[in-house]
Formats: sequence, structure tokens, C-alpha cells
Amino acid sequence: MTRISRFIKERFHIDRMEWLDAATASKVIEGLKAMKARLKEDNNGVHTETAACAGRDGQ
Repeated sequence: MTRISRFIKERFHIDRMEWLDAATASKVIEGLKAMKARLKEDNNGVHTETAACAGRDGQ
């Protein structure tokens, strides 16, 4: 299962992306935009996953 699929399932209780209607798909998109904006604010533009990967690799 992809990360986006898990996001949709956890937050919108829809098992498959293909089953989204237009209104719910729009809410998913707006939710992702809000998450991106919060990450940018919280990390001064440093992507959290990138930082985590660098730490995981021992760099």
C-alpha cells in the first residue's frame, strides 16, 4: 500500500484511491497542501522525510 493510499484510508475511510468522488478527492488534495504548508513552517523548508533518511543512513 502506498503512502497516499494509507493517508486516504486513515483520514477518509476509503480503501482505494479509484473510489474517490470529485468532492472527496478535492478534500484529499487540500489536506495534502495543508500538510505541506505545515511542514514548511515547522522545518523552515527542510523536508522531514529527507532529514529522516539522512539520519537513518548514518550521514
